[in-house]
Amino acid sequence: MVAIQITSFPASDAFIANPEIVKEPMELIKTADGYKGSVYGIKVEDKRTGYLVSIWESFEHREKLSQNPAFAGFGDKVKAALNGPLVRDHFDFSGSLEPALSAPIVEIVTFTLKPGASVEKLTSILAEVQKAGGGAPGLQGPAIMGQSVEDPSKLFVIVGWDSVEAHTTYVSQNPQAALRDQIFALAEPAIAHINAQKH
Repeated sequence: MVAIQITSFPASDAFIANPEIVKEPMELIKTADGYKGSVYGIKVEDKRTGYLVSIWESFEHREKLSQNPAFAGFGDKVKAALNGPLVRDHFDFSGSLEPALSAPIVEIVTFTLKPGASVEKLTSILAEVQKAGGGAPGLQGPAIMGQSVEDPSKLFVIVGWDSVEAHTTYVSQNPQAALRDQIFALAEPAIAHINAQKH
C-alpha cells in the first residue's frame, strides 16, 4: 500500500516554457523518508495547468516533509512553477504503479460524484471498463484508482498511454458505450493528459 498525491495548479509561464524548473526542488525531497518518486508535466488540453503526481510510503511520510527543517526550502523553490493556488488530493493504493506512471503520456481522470451517487457503484463500473479495455492499443496499464481522502466526492483514475492519439483513437471507436453511459449517470469526468516527466 502506498499513498498517491495528485497536485494540480495554474502553471507559471516559466513552468510552461520549461517544466524542468521543478527538477531542483524535486531533487531536494529525493532523500525524504518514504518518498518513492514522482511524475510531472503540463496538461496537454489547455497547456496552462500543471500536474504533479507523487508516491509516498504513506500519507504520514508526506506530512512529515513539511515539518522537517531539512526540507524547509522546498515550498519556496516550487513557487516558481505556480501562477495561482494549488489543489492537493491523495488516496491510498495497493497495486502496480509502473506501467501507468512510466508511460510517455499519463492520463489523469477526476470523477466528481453526482448527488446521491455511490462511489462503490462507480468503482465497480470502472473496474469493468478496465477489464474490457485491457488490450487497447497503446494502453499502459493497469489503471491506478482511488477516492480522494480530502474530498470523498472525487475519484481518481490514472492510466498510461503511448500517446494522446492512441487514447483518442481508442475512444473514437466507442468501446464499452453502455458502461460509459452508466459512468456519466453517476459522475462528471474531467480528463487531463500530461507529457510525463519522471523523477
